[in-house]
Amino acid sequence: MTLSEKLHALVFRGLESYDFGDVLYSFSEMLRISGARSGRTAFLKLCAKCVVKPERFLLSRDSAPVLLAFVSASANQRADIRGIRTNVLALGVPMQTLDARAGFFPSIGDSIPAVVHLFSWFWTLRSADVPREWIVPVLDRLLALWRFDRFCSRNVPFDQLKLATVFYDSEPLHHLLVRKCQQGKVATATLQHGVILAPREGARDNIDFAGIELLGSCADTFLAWNEFTVSEGVKAGIDKRRFTIVGSSRTLGNRAEGRILQKSDSRFGVLLDGAFTEENNPRLVKIATEFARRRRVRFEVRYHPRFRGDEYDAILPPETLRPIRGEMLRNWCSRQDFVLAASSTAVMEVLDFGVPVYLFSSGSVKEKYRDVDVPTIGSSSDLELLLELDKSGAIQEALRKQLLFKGDSKQAYRDFLVSFLV
Repeated sequence: MTLSEKLHALVFRGLESYDFGDVLYSFSEMLRISGARSGRTAFLKLCAKCVVKPERFLLSRDSAPVLLAFVSASANQRADIRGIRTNVLALGVPMQTLDARAGFFPSIGDSIPAVVHLFSWFWTLRSADVPREWIVPVLDRLLALWRFDRFCSRNVPFDQLKLATVFYDSEPLHHLLVRKCQQGKVATATLQHGVILAPREGARDNIDFAGIELLGSCADTFLAWNEFTVSEGVKAGIDKRRFTIVGSSRTLGNRAEGRILQKSDSRFGVLLDGAFTEENNPRLVKIATEFARRRRVRFEVRYHPRFRGDEYDAILPPETLRPIRGEMLRNWCSRQDFVLAASSTAVMEVLDFGVPVYLFSSGSVKEKYRDVDVPTIGSSSDLELLLELDKSGAIQEALRKQLLFKGDSKQAYRDFLVSFLV
């Protein structure tokens, strides 16, 4: 029996109205996949959190009936995630905001109730034979959820709300908020923050291919980027009617209309994958290096936001243009004739900025765009051939049709949100 299945049957003091098999589904899957084990250090950190909170929640004091929630303090530290929030707020629709800030915040007032609850939760978990190595991580999440639930009960005006839109409804805090809103008859929606995939047979031990975002989704409406996401959702067993296609929240309203290249030389870009598909990166570098030397051009790499930016220095040729730390993707795109990529979420953003993209394929089951129907490359020779074939732009047109929203994304988001202001 999985951890999530065990949690379905448990009731936790102070959180009796929630099914934690659902609330902690994504967390349980991440524990399973990562194989994370807790030790003495994790226990001591949990004890410290009884008197010092690692995050603080902030609610704007507006009267709008629409709430926008970004309550994962760790995610909010990423510039690309903050960019999504900024884009949605820039729509000009009146909204209350609920945010989280990371830090060290004294919490003497609720320290005794926190300790009492932790002891109660501990015995609940032990009675269900939850493995010892997972008890502390689960207690840590329960403590955060208990505090967040108390904050929401005391501060969020659920009786005034008509819609709550959350950053990521599979993440435990956002999931709990969605459930709390649904209990109060408030409509809910979740944003899409990356490439969303159905569980992939043969790759469910990889977080990117376990279908966590879809199987753990609970909001009434899933604000999808494209038809590709809807197709993956249907594969995961989600009713198609739950999806509303509105385009990418990352490039909201920024679609290029006639791109101006900010450069004087010929170059192309390489989007490197994140940790869960990093085996693609050496292959991408090899293809780019061979092609660049044959064509006597240069290429510029861009790392995943969670990478330091020097992981592949040992295999990058000296002439490679190194990334500018913290540079916006739009500026990086403006210098590229085209971009090579494998499974990067940024593929959709690059296309939205008007830059041609050519996808690498190794034939592995761990390829995010495996079911996108366009020719792919496996070598530098393939790239040469694809560039020749795509002179008419047919490959790019097919890629854009499958991965981009056809309409005005800014207007689509605005229309959805404004419908709840009436």
